[in-house]
Amino acid sequence: MPGGVWRPDIRPRLNEWVADFVLAGQKALDEPDWASRMALFRLYYLGLAPYENARHFVGLSEHSWVQWTEQIRPATGKICCNGKCSSREDASGMIRDRVQLLPD
Repeated sequence: MPGGVWRPDIRPRLNEWVADFVLAGQKALDEPDWASRMALFRLYYLGLAPYENARHFVGLSEHSWVQWTEQIRPATGKICCNGKCSSREDASGMIRDRVQLLPD
């Protein structure tokens, strides 16, 4: 590197974060009572399905959607932020920002 000092890139790469996020979601939602929430997690957060399509596929009212996503975000974020994920950022905040970052 001309004019600079090489430093190893110790930041997590996107593919590492996504893999950890998938595992955190599976661990957080791995209860028989939460099987439908796991389907929602896979469809919306991992599959990037548009909100309306995901909501109708899972069969949720708008009110239930809000309740479920407010349960999924902290459950998954808690596992990510306990050192299980590569990223040190607040995973639940990153999930919340998904709608703003990705166009439908």
